[in-house]
Amino acid sequence: MILFGCRKEKYYVRPLEAKGILFQYEYLNYAWGYSHQGYLIDSAGYVHGYKLPVKWNFPDSTRFLSLSQMNENLSQTDTVFFQVPKTELEIYKSKIQSAAKGLLTKPVNEMYDAGSSSFYGFIYDSNAKKYKRFLINQTGDWEIENQSEAAKTIYNWLLSINNSRL
Repeated sequence: MILFGCRKEKYYVRPLEAKGILFQYEYLNYAWGYSHQGYLIDSAGYVHGYKLPVKWNFPDSTRFLSLSQMNENLSQTDTVFFQVPKTELEIYKSKIQSAAKGLLTKPVNEMYDAGSSSFYGFIYDSNAKKYKRFLINQTGDWEIENQSEAAKTIYNWLLSINNSRL
C-alpha cells in the first residue's frame, strides 16, 4: 500500500521583488527547544510567512537592517498567506511614522518559558539603504507596549491578522 502525504497548496505567488517591508510578526522561544516563526508584510500587502528559517538576520544594536539583509530574510519565507487589500494596508501604512515615535513601557516579566510574540514596524531610509525596526508591542515572557495611539491601532490590526486570517 502506498501512502501519500498531504501538503498545503500555495494559492498566491510571491512577488519577484519586495517593494519594502512594512510590518513583522515574530514568535521566538528558546525554552524546551527552539521555535522561530512569523511573517513579513511588504508594501504590496503580501503576507510572507516563515518557520524555522535557516539563516535569519536580526537588527544590529541601533535597530537597523541593511537592504541586503532584509532581502535575505525575505528569501527565507516559505509561503505567502494572502494579500492585504490596498485600501486597508494604506490606513496602517500611514500610521508608521507616528508609531515609530511612541514611547515604550518598561519591560514587565509576565511569564516564564513562553517566549515572545513581537510586532514590529519598519521605516526605510533610502539614502542609507537600511530599514530601522521599531517595536509596536511584545507579549510573552516580557511585555512591552508602544504607548502611541498609532502603534495601538496597528497592533490591533496585526492581531486581527493573526487571529482571523492565518
